[in-house]
Amino acid sequence: MLTALIHHNKPGIAAFRLANGYAALRDALGSENVRFQRKALNLIHYLLHENSSDCNVVRELGFPRIMMHLASKEDAGLREGALRGLLELAQDKTGGGSDGLGGEDEKLKQVLEERIKDISLMSADDLGAVREERHLVDSLWNACYNEPSSLRKEGLLVLPGDDDDDVPPPDVASKHFEPPLRAWTANQEDNRAPDTYTENKEAETTATPLLLGFKQTPNAQSSSSSGGEVETTTPKVKLCQDSSNF
Repeated sequence: MLTALIHHNKPGIAAFRLANGYAALRDALGSENVRFQRKALNLIHYLLHENSSDCNVVRELGFPRIMMHLASKEDAGLREGALRGLLELAQDKTGGGSDGLGGEDEKLKQVLEERIKDISLMSADDLGAVREERHLVDSLWNACYNEPSSLRKEGLLVLPGDDDDDVPPPDVASKHFEPPLRAWTANQEDNRAPDTYTENKEAETTATPLLLGFKQTPNAQSSSSSGGEVETTTPKVKLCQDSSNF
């Protein structure tokens, strides 16, 4: 609910600061409710991304150490959320030391080394599931120590198949959710297809020329077979004269 109130809402963000909202987020991170911790981390990342000046407030309230603790949790969502927040702080050099983390450099390095070690021992399936975490660890290491992490050196940063997520899945549902008019038109075309074929066949049958000829009578056939001349008989028409018709 809180996220919806301050998302893209500058007056809401200002009211959040005045109400000491960051202290409430710190309490949420210290709870044992994973759902609250995830929501709090997502909100912190959004606030820091939109307002870099809040990084100093977050450092003063001790958020970096809390995030480092959450970055070692078993829940992948917590780890990713904590690493995103730490990366925002590390990239901000306005205060808190050269690393931007309020003098927590050694602690952070230990956490990142543990994450790199755990990632290097993962199976291929597990590596695919922590794709974002791999990139966050490498980016955070590079931001703090100005060099790529050992994940990149060991070839664990970009794996075969990582780009498959960018390929759109096959469209299997568009036909079920297409506009009614388009669906009606497609059905009409499907229904007309057999009729068109039948009409073409009928047209071909009708256009076939008929061979006309005289039909021979049995007498003519017998005469023709015997070699004689065929007598042509003109049919006689009998007219009935009736005076009543005139």
